[in-house]
Amino acid sequence: MGSPAFEQRRSEQRAQVRRTILDATEALLLEDGEEQFSIRRLVERCGFTAPTIYHHFGDKKGLIHTLLDERFERLAQQLKRVPRGGEPVGYLRSMGLAFVRFGLRNPTHHRLLFAPRAQQHAPPRSALEVQEMLEQAWTELWEQGRLRSGDAGAAGQALF
Repeated sequence: MGSPAFEQRRSEQRAQVRRTILDATEALLLEDGEEQFSIRRLVERCGFTAPTIYHHFGDKKGLIHTLLDERFERLAQQLKRVPRGGEPVGYLRSMGLAFVRFGLRNPTHHRLLFAPRAQQHAPPRSALEVQEMLEQAWTELWEQGRLRSGDAGAAGQALF
């Protein structure tokens, strides 16, 4: 077994490889869309071999899923910072502002998160968390009879 310093360097190198691959993946997806995205083009962009990419992410779907999960996690962290007040309208407004601020501060992340998808992917855990946070306040308004929609779920989807 290696020394703690060796293990630390190795862990940092793995993290850097993953970061480089994910950043290159994001750039390619934004430039050409998911339909044109290929591991071959990613290899050319990031400089790592296809086996290295597959080792870290499993396959193309796993790679994209990991990227989206990471980016939605950043959005979720921003939304979690919104103070939960007693008034659902104020909370919903604050959540909406936080959502917009995230998009303005992170335009490439925002474009990636809400770009049309060529394939149906199960949403990442963090995307479901973001959706749940936004729908929670919406549902409270519906339960209080303050929405004109007959379906809280549909209204929440529209909000998201």
